[in-house]
Amino acid sequence: MAMAPQREPVRAWVRRTFRSRRSLSGLSQWVIDAGIPVSFVIILTWAWAAHSIGGGWHGGWLGTYESFTLIENPSHLSTWISSTIGWLIVPALIGGVAGHVIATRISRAKDATSVNLFKRRGFLRRISLPPRISLLRKLLSDAARKDFVIIFVRDAHSNDWGKAQDHWELMVSHLMSTGEFAKFYREECHGVAQDTIILTLLTPILRGICPVCRARP
Repeated sequence: MAMAPQREPVRAWVRRTFRSRRSLSGLSQWVIDAGIPVSFVIILTWAWAAHSIGGGWHGGWLGTYESFTLIENPSHLSTWISSTIGWLIVPALIGGVAGHVIATRISRAKDATSVNLFKRRGFLRRISLPPRISLLRKLLSDAARKDFVIIFVRDAHSNDWGKAQDHWELMVSHLMSTGEFAKFYREECHGVAQDTIILTLLTPILRGICPVCRARP
C-alpha cells in the first residue's frame, strides 16, 4: 500500500471541517447552511441602501432602518428591496426558527433516548464545535480500524489516499444527517457514524467496491 500523506492540504482541511457540521442538530446545520448566507445578503442590502440614500448616519443608515421596519415609505430601489426583505423574509425566518425550536422541545419532552438519558450537557459542551471527521491515516494507529483503512485505500481506491479520504468523509457526513442519528449528541453522532460505516463497508470493500465510486463513475 502507498504511504499515507503526512500533511493535510488546506483545501482538504476546510472541506473536512465543513462536512463535519453534519453531526450538529438540524437547526444548527440550517444556521450554517442558510442562516449565515441570508444574514450576509441582508447586511449587504442594508449597506447598499444606506449608501444609495446618503446623508450619513441619519439619512442613510437610519433611513434604511425605517424602510426595513416599514416605518417610512421606501424612496429608492435599494430601499424597496430592503423593505421587502424586512416585510417578508425576516418575519418568516424568525417565525420558522421559533416554531422549530418550540416543536422540537415539545417532542423531546417525552422522547428521551436511552443513549442520552443520564448524560449531562454543560453550557460549554453545548456551544463547542463538532469534532471533525477522522483522517484515514490517523485511523491506521487504531488496531481495530487499521485493516479497514488498508483495504479501503488499497483495494477500493487503488492506493489513492486523496480520493479515499474524500469518499470516507462523504459517507460519514451523510450518515450523520440521517434520522437515526438525530438524537445523538455531536460527539456520539460522530463516533457512531464512523463505526457504522466501517462495519457496513467491510464486506463490499473486500471485493474492491466503494459505494461512492459506484454512484460517481
